[in-house]
Amino acid sequence: MPAGSLESLKGFPLLVLGAALFAATLLTPSAESASGTVARKKSSAKRVRATATPVPKRRPVKRRPANPRTVKPRTTKPARAPVVAPVPIEHPEALESFFEGLSTLPPAGSQDLGEDVVRILHFGDSHVAADYWTGEIRRRLQGRFGDAGPGYVMPGRPWRYFRHALARSPKAEGWETAGLGPDPKDGLYGLSGVALVPAPGTQPAALEGDFRVFEAQILSLAPSSCVSIAVDGVTVFAGTLDGSSDPTDESDLCSILDVDPVEGGPAQFARISNAEPLPEGPHRIEIRDACGGLARILGVDLASGRSGVLIDALGVNGAEITALAKWSAPLLSALLSHARPGLAIVSYGTNDIGRTDFVFEDYRAECVRVLSGLRAAAPEMPVLVTGPVDRGARGRRAPRALLNRNEPLVIRALREAAQETGCAFWDAKAAMGGDGAIDRWAAARLAQPDRVHLTGTGYAKLAGLLVDQLLGELDRSRLRPVAGSQPPPGSSPPR
Repeated sequence: MPAGSLESLKGFPLLVLGAALFAATLLTPSAESASGTVARKKSSAKRVRATATPVPKRRPVKRRPANPRTVKPRTTKPARAPVVAPVPIEHPEALESFFEGLSTLPPAGSQDLGEDVVRILHFGDSHVAADYWTGEIRRRLQGRFGDAGPGYVMPGRPWRYFRHALARSPKAEGWETAGLGPDPKDGLYGLSGVALVPAPGTQPAALEGDFRVFEAQILSLAPSSCVSIAVDGVTVFAGTLDGSSDPTDESDLCSILDVDPVEGGPAQFARISNAEPLPEGPHRIEIRDACGGLARILGVDLASGRSGVLIDALGVNGAEITALAKWSAPLLSALLSHARPGLAIVSYGTNDIGRTDFVFEDYRAECVRVLSGLRAAAPEMPVLVTGPVDRGARGRRAPRALLNRNEPLVIRALREAAQETGCAFWDAKAAMGGDGAIDRWAAARLAQPDRVHLTGTGYAKLAGLLVDQLLGELDRSRLRPVAGSQPPPGSSPPR
């Protein structure tokens, strides 16, 4: 190799090293530029965090594994029951004949057919109409003295929320309910205070329930009025209500027609019943107008055919004490004479409390007038008047000041009118606990939020309070000497 070549190769490593350093400089960013890039990224991240919604920090929850031996079910703390005290019936001697009737009934549970029945008519407002209060009274008394059946029920659902505890009243198109809404005000109603008036194309008015004996009560407004009645789909009566035509009978069940004239007019009070008891179990009865609106359905009496107690819920929503004077006097006398009730319970006052035109003297006179009319229609029937349940103010229905003023006056008027007309009296408000009881019952889920009506449990409790007093007076009546009887030997004379 020439000497010049060797000299030129001596500087070759330095050239290679310089080129490598130059390339590294181009490919690797400087420390200054790198720090600038990082700074820009951090400031950008800070700007993002500054505009984001802060997320609250949560404390870590320590969870322990469930142990089936230590886990307790969640329970709702029961509401505290209101404190009530027994409130006796005032003037219980007015109910002596009722207690005597109960004492003559055979033991409850007897399966033999019998005619020993004590009937209770319960007149009233919405507290009675829904058959919760009356239904529990029925259950208690029938459980002790015998189940004589569901009692007096309106077929065809006479109003939207009609209810009976022991019978179903399906809706029937085409019937109008006299006694509600556009009322003819002619006083021609059944014991429940209403009657079904047929229109062209009406459906049958039906009732369903457990009964063996039925009696359809019809008001005939003309000699040519006629109806047809079917039981379980079989026609058992079809004919006029004056007895001039032979009824149609398509079954082995013979029907009986009884007709009595109503004084003072052309109307006749007709009853259609079965001559032989039906088999045990549920049945359906249907009543159809067959002559174009000349007859009114007053109600249907459903019975078991056994001895015991019958209790009729005869309430109408919104009724006041003057509802007892809505009947034609001759028709009311005919209805009560046929029913032969052992007791009438009169329970009004709740709607009277809310009257803005309330005057004590006028209201007391109204109470005396209607109770006297009821006693005159059935002189032998004992009557128990109950004061209204406590009522509170909720919403805009009635101001509290008005209720607080009227409520004690209504109770006082009913109490004084009952005493004046020879009726017994029971103070329902006092039995509930007195002033403010409705609020305590609502807190205990015994009253509705409207502070007017009770719950089903509340009505059952109210019924128990009344029945306990009736049974207590029954036991005491057995210890009282009969008028005119001699005291037993060795007894001391009364002081």
